Amino acid sequence: MRVARSVALDDVKIEDIEDPVPGDDEVVCDVLACGVCASDVTDWYVERKLPAVLGHEPAGIVTAVGDGVPDVSEGDRVVIHHHSPCGECRRCRRGHETLCERFRSTQLDPGGFAERLRVPADLVSELLPLPDGLEPAAATMVEPLACILRSQDRAGLRPGDGLLVVGAGVNGLLQIAAAHARAVEAVWIREPRADRLALAEGLGAERHGNELVDVAVVCTPKADAIADAAAAVAPGGTLCLYAPPAPDGPPL
Repeated sequence: MRVARSVALDDVKIEDIEDPVPGDDEVVCDVLACGVCASDVTDWYVERKLPAVLGHEPAGIVTAVGDGVPDVSEGDRVVIHHHSPCGECRRCRRGHETLCERFRSTQLDPGGFAERLRVPADLVSELLPLPDGLEPAAATMVEPLACILRSQDRAGLRPGDGLLVVGAGVNGLLQIAAAHARAVEAVWIREPRADRLALAEGLGAERHGNELVDVAVVCTPKADAIADAAAAVAPGGTLCLYAPPAPDGPPL
């Protein structure tokens, strides 16, 4: 099968490798679509992983099932999760599932930018069935939407709150849509690009002026945008850095 392997920054090679084979309690899926996360194109984040087959937002179809796998059959269309917390350790109990040792050790083989992949036993229970009519490309948004919802939970966003979203890329637009689903009182947007601003307004966001907000979510790593968002947070409010700046970037 073919994979897209990142061997260096700005250098991706198409390689042929052996097809994966499921072991006990594992499955193999053909990849129907895989999203490109912002982290996949963030140099400081990617460089430490190279060389690697990236891609952690895949949707696929089950093509092989190992012994001992319940409730999964060949032909099932699924969203494939990339990590799985144990749910029992101290970090999980405190709501820090992404810091769980099992979460950090589990992964897809070889990754989503491949024609097919092996889903290890710890991740098989995380497979989500695709409903009829949902296109695989749309299903790749399940993972980023889950991240959005988790960030809003962590920020304490509640019905009746005022939310400022800074940056109207894909994640910013998802923040706006999710916030409206949570019945917030108002959603404001800051975005310098006219095309993105129009998309945000189309989802019901208003251009931000000087309003103080309960929660500000910053979907850009730019230090000046973070500072401006912090200034807009009302006393007792929350600032969420959804796209953290590079570790060696300018101080905030």
